[in-house]
Amino acid sequence: MSRMGWKRIEEIELQESDDPGTRSRLYFMRIFILIIFGLLLYRVYWLQQQTGDELTQLAEENQFAILRTDAPRGVIFDRNGEPLAINQSSFNVTITPAFLPDTEEEIRAVYERLSVLTGVPVTNTVQQEALIAAANPELVSSYTRMAEIYEAPVRETLDEAGIVPQLPNSIEAIVAENSFAQYVPAVITSGIPITLAYTIEQESIFLPGVRVIPEPLRYYPAGEYTAHIMGYMGPLPNELWLDLV
Repeated sequence: MSRMGWKRIEEIELQESDDPGTRSRLYFMRIFILIIFGLLLYRVYWLQQQTGDELTQLAEENQFAILRTDAPRGVIFDRNGEPLAINQSSFNVTITPAFLPDTEEEIRAVYERLSVLTGVPVTNTVQQEALIAAANPELVSSYTRMAEIYEAPVRETLDEAGIVPQLPNSIEAIVAENSFAQYVPAVITSGIPITLAYTIEQESIFLPGVRVIPEPLRYYPAGEYTAHIMGYMGPLPNELWLDLV
């Protein structure tokens, strides 16, 4: 480009810089950038100074989970050293919802493998609906309305009335019932053989969220009637627990 061409471009740029409209737009652009930058600085100040302690506490709460563990039960002997109440090991297969994989396909694969190992179905929705369809529709409708009126579980009501037998809980149903407590292990099945417990532990790398938790069960060598003297064999009923609180 010739010298005259460059000179012409410089003259146009000088004219644009002297244009009041251009100067006004540049001025407002600078003001806008300063406002945005100021808002970002205020946001940083608000996060660190105003809500810093609260956000730090929330972050710490996300790092830790309070899990309930059963207290160990001791062995009871009589005055001659004979055992009256001892513990026997039992193994429960559990799923912790928070530790399951992220994708539905991976979760389904975990459920299917666990179903093969334990015999607990992944889902029984289709079978349960088939039983309802095969039952007397008038009785099903009548007891369903009754359950809704009294806010009772429909399937349990139909099962107790002898109209539609309720199938055992599936893995999906058990996990869904315990979904409100993501870090609490949900028991899928109890009392599995020790060989199966070893197998599940060996495959634990392929079963994220699945754990085998040992549970001590009370055993009375002198007979089950000893429990009435020594104490309860199982969990305390809710109504008795409320009386003792």
